[in-house]
Amino acid sequence: MEINGYFIDGELQSNNSGFSKWAFAQKDGKEYFIKEYLQPVYPVDTEAMSEELLSGRYRECYMYEQERLRCYEAVNRASRGGLVRIEEFFRMGSRYYVVMEKVCDSVSFEELQSVPLEDKMLLCRTIAFSMKCLHDVGLVHFDLKPTNILVRRTATGKYTAKLIDFDGSFFVHEGIPEDEEVNGDLTYLAPESFVRMYGEEARIGLAADIFSLGLVFHQLMCGELPAFDHDEYEYAFEAVLDGAELVVSDAIPVGFAEIIREMLSSAAEARPDIATVYAVLMGRKRPEPKIKSRLVSTTFSFTTATDLPETPAPRQEAPKVNSFFSSAGDL
Repeated sequence: MEINGYFIDGELQSNNSGFSKWAFAQKDGKEYFIKEYLQPVYPVDTEAMSEELLSGRYRECYMYEQERLRCYEAVNRASRGGLVRIEEFFRMGSRYYVVMEKVCDSVSFEELQSVPLEDKMLLCRTIAFSMKCLHDVGLVHFDLKPTNILVRRTATGKYTAKLIDFDGSFFVHEGIPEDEEVNGDLTYLAPESFVRMYGEEARIGLAADIFSLGLVFHQLMCGELPAFDHDEYEYAFEAVLDGAELVVSDAIPVGFAEIIREMLSSAAEARPDIATVYAVLMGRKRPEPKIKSRLVSTTFSFTTATDLPETPAPRQEAPKVNSFFSSAGDL
């Protein structure tokens, strides 16, 4: 099976992929991860559609294309090696596809429980740095969980990680449209995200990622989520919304445990920003609170994506994203 020059290994799979299908693929001797989105569907068979319906579908697809392109370009520009590189975003027929670099030999959080404490701390710092890169350009990941953090062991025996899956990511200054359904993994969902999911008014911003990251850090360090009354609550956000405590394990170093508790605050405004989290993990002084977030423009042209370093390095010129659009892009 071939899609736009990418030769698919086997068939597209739908397990653990939400509203999409995925597969590994090869092109020009390189291996990639390719994802096919099931929504939106670009109108190809237009004979049975009214002009009004067709115009609405074209407009929906055009807006989707522009929003995804801005998001993916921002991810590539922000990454210093810790955000998976977006190679290409395109449409074939009625379906949209995104192609990413393939991360080989990933290690599960369960396997990490046997590694030394210092290696776990280094991995947490690496993840925090990648989240800081993302937040610095105003992007909310909005689906942070262990399966979206690909960990691998380096040649030196240490561990590094890349964040993946930016399907639900959005710019914090734009937010999630009021008429858009909110989705997410309930295990790692922030309290305000559930409130919005339930249909009540709630602002979802960068702090939603901080709550999820606090849960992820705890699981990485201890192999489990913070303790709460599982007879009373199924999910961490339920306990927090009800005023119950999420108990951080004594196995986590005191300073790190303290910042995790802050990250799991019920009120979004009480949580530290990612710059503070990273500073604490690096053993630095906490930065002064910011009055206003610094957002970076996301204007870009369509050229070929370039390679990014595997490890944090000085910021380089942003890679770009290819686009292959037909009539929707002309609206």
